[in-house]
Amino acid sequence: MHIAMFEKIGLGQGFRYFTGGLEVISALLLLVPETAAIAAALLAATMVGAIVTHLFIIGGSAVVPIALLLITLAVAWYRRHVEGRKTSTPKSGVGSHQHRQ
Repeated sequence: MHIAMFEKIGLGQGFRYFTGGLEVISALLLLVPETAAIAAALLAATMVGAIVTHLFIIGGSAVVPIALLLITLAVAWYRRHVEGRKTSTPKSGVGSHQHRQ
């Protein structure tokens, strides 16, 4: 099924391996909080490509890629500030006190 679909796209079977690999790598990166937002963005870009491909090349319903796009956008939105949450707080010790006059 997928082999014939990628043949219809016209970019060769190498593109099938590329998109599959990108999806697997992105799925693994979703498991790491620091990389989840980037992974969700990569998956969202992949799903936009799938939607465009379904609408203009393959035909048929684009409901599944649209649903997956919405899920990945939700993950990206949820994880957008994960790196920002790692703010450092001053620790007590040398240089942490304020001088009084």
